[in-house]
Amino acid sequence: MAFKNRNRFSKPRLFFSTFLLILLTAAGIGVYLLFFEGNTPQIHLNQTKNFIGKNGEISYIVSDIGNGIRSINVWGIQGTHKKLLHTVSFPRTSYIGAIGPLSDSQIIK
Repeated sequence: MAFKNRNRFSKPRLFFSTFLLILLTAAGIGVYLLFFEGNTPQIHLNQTKNFIGKNGEISYIVSDIGNGIRSINVWGIQGTHKKLLHTVSFPRTSYIGAIGPLSDSQIIK
C-alpha cells in the first residue's frame, strides 16, 4: 500500500480560506458600523434646581448625532433610594443611518 504525499495547503484551499477570512472580517466590520457608534449622547437640563419637590418640573433636551436616541430614562435619587421618574423608548426606524430621533425634549411634571 503506497501513501501519497498530499500537500495540505493546496492553492485552491489556500485561496478559499483567505477569501473566507476576508469575507468574515468585512461582515464583522459591517455589523459593527450598523449597530455600534463611538459618539455619546448630549444631555442638557434646563433650569432644574437641586431640589425638585412634589410640584417641581424637570426640563431636558437630549441629542445624539450618531445613530439617534433609543431610550431615555430619568432617575431621582434621595440618599440610598433611587426611583425611575420618567422613561420613553423609541422604536427602531431603520438599520442604516439614524435608527431613532436625533433629539428629544420634554418637561416632566
